[in-house]
Amino acid sequence: MGRADAEPVDRWTHEGGDLERAVRALAASARLGAYLELRVEPLGTFVAGDLAADVRAAWDALVPRLPPGSVARREGWFSLGAVVPGDPMTLVDIAREVMRVLRARKRVPPYRAAAVLCEVLRDDPEAALLVDVTSALEDVEGDAVGWGIPRRVGMGTRAVDCDVDWIGLEG
Repeated sequence: MGRADAEPVDRWTHEGGDLERAVRALAASARLGAYLELRVEPLGTFVAGDLAADVRAAWDALVPRLPPGSVARREGWFSLGAVVPGDPMTLVDIAREVMRVLRARKRVPPYRAAAVLCEVLRDDPEAALLVDVTSALEDVEGDAVGWGIPRRVGMGTRAVDCDVDWIGLEG
């Protein structure tokens, strides 16, 4: 995955945390779903551990809201990933609920929070996991929720592009 942050010392998992296996299983089931990445992007000078409580708050808000069949893990110091079955509206509502929790927190040090949902495609499920969410966030300022459909840049490559449609935080 296109991660800007290093692997955390403390990795949390839900239902085993195997996102790669989960996207393949979701695609094979022919159910709708997405890879959800939540990021807490530090603003200014920081140390990775400075935002640990905020990332944990996002995790604690996300896991109870996940529907059956979901798999999640902490991806990096500042990110969480989950493969979540469900229709787009339900998944956007889950992302918004977690974002509400983060928006209510005092931000010391300052950060912005984002949730990006990448649709899991039946013919290329792993593409959702390869989207560079940090790059997608260059198109938006402040906190954000977005939905995107990944696509391979070229045949046989791991490069994936994803145009993200940004959605209002309130719905």
